[in-house]
Amino acid sequence: MKSIRSGGARPQHLAGIASVALFALLAGPARAADPKPAAGPDTVTLQDGTVVTGTFTELVPQNRITVLVGNESKTFQWNLVRKATHDGRVVAENAPAAPAVLVVQPQPQQQVVIVQSAPPGAAAPSAAAAFVHLEGDDDAVLEMRGPQGGDFVAMCQSPCDRALPLDAMYRIGGSGVRKSTNFKLASTDGKPVVVDVDSAHTGGFVGGIVMTALGPVVAVAGLFVYAVSSITFYTSSGSGAGGSSAGKTTGGIMMLSGVALTAVGIPLIVMNSRTKVKQEVGAPTPPRSAGLLNVRLPEYRDVAHEVPMPGASYAPVFGLAF
Repeated sequence: MKSIRSGGARPQHLAGIASVALFALLAGPARAADPKPAAGPDTVTLQDGTVVTGTFTELVPQNRITVLVGNESKTFQWNLVRKATHDGRVVAENAPAAPAVLVVQPQPQQQVVIVQSAPPGAAAPSAAAAFVHLEGDDDAVLEMRGPQGGDFVAMCQSPCDRALPLDAMYRIGGSGVRKSTNFKLASTDGKPVVVDVDSAHTGGFVGGIVMTALGPVVAVAGLFVYAVSSITFYTSSGSGAGGSSAGKTTGGIMMLSGVALTAVGIPLIVMNSRTKVKQEVGAPTPPRSAGLLNVRLPEYRDVAHEVPMPGASYAPVFGLAF
């Protein structure tokens, strides 16, 4: 009876061992099949906020980044990139450009140093300025083109006073004014400059051309009239001679008019061919200013120190008594 119980318990013991082994076999592969967390994709964030996702094939800081997006390779220059991320970590970042700064140095010439914003990765340029006084005809306009190029922009109309940068290009223009040659301010170390303008006008230039063209024609026509009238004068008598004399006078006036037109037209062309500019450094002294706007401040009389005017003296001319 005892042997039967022990023999019956052995199969139960074997069944328990088999269950444990089966559980271990099932649990082991399950743990091995757990996926390892995958690395995140590479991303490039551009300056305008666009995010490009792919795989980095080339990353050269301060130069360029190449990303493989699908089957297409894209290269971005460094000034277009804000930051680059690999495996969820920022591996390169482009610092934004410094904001524009305006620094005013309180000097008698009111020298201004301007630092402008530059693209990322480039140094910010700086330029000095000088006080400019424009003299000339009221229709003369000072125009400026920046060092980066572009079109000329009107700055002020004569007479005017402005603080202007030294590294820009300038010329004189205006309504009805012929353009001058391009020039730069002759100031050094921020000294004030007087720009004296001798304006050349389009109307005078065109009028000179017309007068110069018509003058010889009128003179030749007058010579012809004078010659015909002279022949008639010597071959006619009586009333015909009087008419010939009037014709000679008309021809003479026409010849003189033609010569006068030519004599006036040529100087008009020469004087109005191009606007002339003369610069003088160091004068005049800049006016008292309330700041960058060059607003003139009022000047007050010092009554306490003024010498009073003497009293009026007079002599009586006549008197009446009653």
